Amino acid sequence: MVIDDALLPPLSELLGPGARAVVATAVEAAGGRLVQLERRQVLYRPGRSASVRYAATVAWGGAAPVGETFVAIVDADGPPAGTLVLTAGDLAVGLFRYPDDPGLPGLRPAVIAPEVAGRLGVAPDRVALDLKTYRPGRRAVVRVQITGVAPEQAVERYLKVVPPAELGPLVGRLATFGGHVRVPEVLGTWPQDGTVVLAALSGRTVREVLLAGERSELDALPDGDEIVDLLDRLPDPTDTSVQAPAGGPLSRAAGHAALLQTVLPAERDRLASLVDRLGGPAEGGPIVAVHGDLHEAQMLVTDGRVGGILDLDGAGPGRRVDDLGTLLGHLVALGDSVPRRRGAIERWRARLQPAFERAVDPADLRRTTAAALVGLATGPFRVQQQRWQRRVRRRIAAAEQWAAQAGA
Repeated sequence: MVIDDALLPPLSELLGPGARAVVATAVEAAGGRLVQLERRQVLYRPGRSASVRYAATVAWGGAAPVGETFVAIVDADGPPAGTLVLTAGDLAVGLFRYPDDPGLPGLRPAVIAPEVAGRLGVAPDRVALDLKTYRPGRRAVVRVQITGVAPEQAVERYLKVVPPAELGPLVGRLATFGGHVRVPEVLGTWPQDGTVVLAALSGRTVREVLLAGERSELDALPDGDEIVDLLDRLPDPTDTSVQAPAGGPLSRAAGHAALLQTVLPAERDRLASLVDRLGGPAEGGPIVAVHGDLHEAQMLVTDGRVGGILDLDGAGPGRRVDDLGTLLGHLVALGDSVPRRRGAIERWRARLQPAFERAVDPADLRRTTAAALVGLATGPFRVQQQRWQRRVRRRIAAAEQWAAQAGA
């Protein structure tokens, strides 16, 4: 894959055959032999930075090959501190081996079972870890399952790892939002690591119900008025701990379109036209506290009622349409990704939309949904899905349809 980014010239190497030579050089210097290498994730900000995560198989010192993860980073300001810097002429790439992420010093102690067990005060053989989310340099979420003497004594915890400077604001948002809606309880922090220990919330995510639920469970999902009521319970946006700039989908659409224009140059004019039609952020309605990334996997339901919300990293002041349009956009994208469940997903989306259009301006809701789909169109490229170009184009087409509805 060739990406024309004058400020990040090594990126095309990292996304093509040249990546093998980059990683192999570092592996050989450490006494290993690279057997296999596959791209798994690309986080890219055109003209600024990119990180590429690889799944590798490495034979260390002649031993049997084992699985490894490596991350290569290019940045307009040069490779980040703490990475192994590889240069070729004017090109420079920073490389690190998971879990030694220089931007997330808490990652290693959060994914080593004896380390976690010691910090939680339990025996190592009672701890099982599962990495749920990882974005290099940004955040990671690890599920911790602690077994008991009897099955009913088993407990579940989550470790959320962020850059240490972001830990205080995150804990503050959890405390503030927790006074209004149900959020994961903070059980402790590891400040130097940037890690917060969270209790698990009961219930199933709406996504789990949509993808596997029986018809009775689907019919019991909350309607649009219940979702609006939930969001209306969020705290006053003037609270100092809510003041993270959330930024809605419309404010981010141009940046997401720029990424897509770079990786799919043939769609450049189409995306430019779409961004023009979307216009700027919605201006009507009061400034309120918003979740910032509301979607079906962030809401837990019990007996058809929303029993809690997850992931407040992007919470801050915004407009209600930001959350509502984000949720609708995610449902459209989920239906596209899981065709066998598209009917159930679309039925729930159709139940939500009338209440959402009563709560906010219908045209702004549709513009915001379209903008959310532009952002979600970057997903297939980011996770390097097979035939990601086709999937990206389908989401661009969906965004165009919602933008046309807004115009109508």
